[in-house]
Amino acid sequence: MDLIIASSNTNKIRRLKKLISIIKPEIKLKDLENQIIKTPPENSNQQEKNLMMKLKYYHRILGKNVICEDDAVKFETKEGLVSVVKVNSFFLKTDNIYQQWKKYFRVNQINQGKLIKFFGVIIDGKIGITKVMIPLIIKSEGIINNKIEKNVLNNFIGPQSEGMTFTEMSQTEKDDYFKRICLPILGQII
Repeated sequence: MDLIIASSNTNKIRRLKKLISIIKPEIKLKDLENQIIKTPPENSNQQEKNLMMKLKYYHRILGKNVICEDDAVKFETKEGLVSVVKVNSFFLKTDNIYQQWKKYFRVNQINQGKLIKFFGVIIDGKIGITKVMIPLIIKSEGIINNKIEKNVLNNFIGPQSEGMTFTEMSQTEKDDYFKRICLPILGQII
């Protein structure tokens, strides 16, 4: 069976290739890395809906089996889980984003959250969707100056069970973490 990883994100492509090759090594994987395909709009405020839009879009254009991934970071506040995107929209573009996040965490007493990953496939016309919720810790004592390589959130969000931020983890540690957490969930739909 052929399966196209419908993403232009090189990290998602690399991660999905590793995970799928463990689940079903017989699957012939392709990706969109060298193809010029316009990305679909992701205009829903719900990640599952965005995932469905991407899945159907790529399946319609490519006419083949596809897999997509979508994720969201949410913080645990007194009011419940709050999306990073929702909070980020309130910050002033001219101010230091890192300092704004640091203040937001301090004022709202936030020290944990969740990374929610949605996986979806269309295989032989059948749709499968699953999600995994990864507990996060939040640290805000350091900052990475290379803004191209790391966005501001990567400075203080990481897997809670590992006790370190994603920035503190090596690529091998990150891959191993996602393998342990995502592999069983992804295996349900492939």
